[in-house]
Amino acid sequence: MYDVAVITPVYNTQDELHRCIQSILKQDGVTIQYFIVDAGSTDNSASIARYYQKSDSRITLIEKAN
Repeated sequence: MYDVAVITPVYNTQDELHRCIQSILKQDGVTIQYFIVDAGSTDNSASIARYYQKSDSRITLIEKAN
């Protein structure tokens, strides 16, 4: 059971994405279910999200074409 579900929409946000994801994952005192929705980014955003998904089971990556 999760206390909070967080959804982050992503489109070409590679410069800010590491900081965003790390900020969400650092939250204390709650159990988080984290969805990252990539809308067909053409930069490295999807790769960054995949990296975090592999290292943290709370993350679900959803990739959609834009």
